[in-house]
Amino acid sequence: MLLDGLSRVLAAHRDARWIVHDGSWVTLAEDLPWATASWDAVVDYARRVADSSGDLTVVHLEGSITAAVARRRARDGDERYARSLAHARSYLGDDTMSDVEVVAAGAERIAAIHAAAGIVPITIDADAGPDAALAAALRGLLARP
Repeated sequence: MLLDGLSRVLAAHRDARWIVHDGSWVTLAEDLPWATASWDAVVDYARRVADSSGDLTVVHLEGSITAAVARRRARDGDERYARSLAHARSYLGDDTMSDVEVVAAGAERIAAIHAAAGIVPITIDADAGPDAALAAALRGLLARP
């Protein structure tokens, strides 16, 4: 169903040079039992996302995990934030991790999934501010064949 949803998004914007999705189609699957139960299944899914989107470019914002945790909590609200981290702790296999450790481990997991699927992201310093991050993203996108 996720790949079908992605194909509909791509079809609706087939003439666009770029489609920006704030999030990850891989992390959308992280909530599903098959993705948390099988490394091979989630890597295969990531490959299928990349294959179905044609010229997929992942832009990875890298920066302060503490700042990311604060932004996420403010964005999601306390209850949704707590549920999300509890779920992440369960599939990471350690319910004693701090919030910062959970977010860092989740980011490392997504990076490892991308690497295993052959997806090479453009990495941008998110702490440099929004204008610098946008400029870096555009430079990276324009440099891609």
